[in-house]
Amino acid sequence: QDQWGLKVSPYYTHVSDYIDAERCSSVNTNCGATNQTVTAAFVYLQRVNQDADIYGLDVSGHLRLADETTFGNFTASGVLNYVRGKNDTTGDNLYNMMPLNMKLSVIQRVAEWSNTAEVELVDDKTDVSATRNEIETESYGLLHLRASRTWEQVRFDLGIENVFDKLYSHPLSGAYTGQGITMPPVA
Repeated sequence: QDQWGLKVSPYYTHVSDYIDAERCSSVNTNCGATNQTVTAAFVYLQRVNQDADIYGLDVSGHLRLADETTFGNFTASGVLNYVRGKNDTTGDNLYNMMPLNMKLSVIQRVAEWSNTAEVELVDDKTDVSATRNEIETESYGLLHLRASRTWEQVRFDLGIENVFDKLYSHPLSGAYTGQGITMPPVA
């Protein structure tokens, strides 16, 4: 148990009356025929209950790499996540689903110090909601470094996220949906 561990958790959920959205189609000025077909602009939505399936896989594990060395104890850990959501009523993808992603870490513990180097890898997001004109994102990899020092019941943490200052689009960041006809177009 202390030397290594692995946990694999597949899941599947069917949701009746999932609160999703569809493009409004009433004949008022905001929900005309164009609202039904536009693919690269703001759209007006209304909430609806539809059926959906959400399934995926979570894998996590750790492995003791070295004990009692001159430089302390070393452990590797990792987490892999995959989730997929489909609207059964329309066949569209569910909104704001994280693509395949993984975090791999090496943790060093020496005396009261703990140091971590973590690599975060995220796949392309291509399974997007067409109803909402959800934006696809490209894959990316980031490096994070963290250190902590403990004194009895006090802990001091320091970290650098995205060490190489890589520009990336987070798959769950979404887009500003208030753009509408009342706002000037974004250049």
